[in-house]
Amino acid sequence: PQSVLTNRLIEGTDGRKMSTSWGNVITILDPPDEQYGKCMSIKDELIFIYLEACTDMPMSDLEQAREAFERGELHPMEAKKRLAWEIVAQYHGAEEAQEAAERFAQVVQRKEQPDEMPVVRLAPSPVDAVTLLCQCNLVSSKSEGRRLIEQGGLNVDGLRITDPNQAVVPIAGMIIKAGKRKYARLEI
Repeated sequence: PQSVLTNRLIEGTDGRKMSTSWGNVITILDPPDEQYGKCMSIKDELIFIYLEACTDMPMSDLEQAREAFERGELHPMEAKKRLAWEIVAQYHGAEEAQEAAERFAQVVQRKEQPDEMPVVRLAPSPVDAVTLLCQCNLVSSKSEGRRLIEQGGLNVDGLRITDPNQAVVPIAGMIIKAGKRKYARLEI
């Protein structure tokens, strides 16, 4: 006799089939901050599907949370925080999960700069905004950088840049912010 064990297919963070091509995946190899942030970005209707399929949360706790959510006693943001904490704790440990939660609250919710960020050494010569993003390793390609800039996702020392060809002169201590969660500090 043969047995087969199956699991429910989990949708990606946007509700479509999970696919790296669509960029809607949360992988077990993602760093804690990235895992936490991706969990916080899922659609509300997926929260309990993820909690059930992807965590070791006891079913009794899960059902209580689901009922509180349906009665409006549990805000979706709080449910997502629990999901994000559970997933990060499962793959990286409780301490990393707590730190990721604190950094998410600081950077995304309160819109503060992170305490720690990568430091990138650049020459003090002008570069266009797309090249700057690539040199800081904040995007994986120039086309991704161009899209990010055109959507208003690049800030240099707090100033939004929307022209991918705009020249930027790197200055020591300059803070580059790409999207909501990626930062770099420049050194010359």
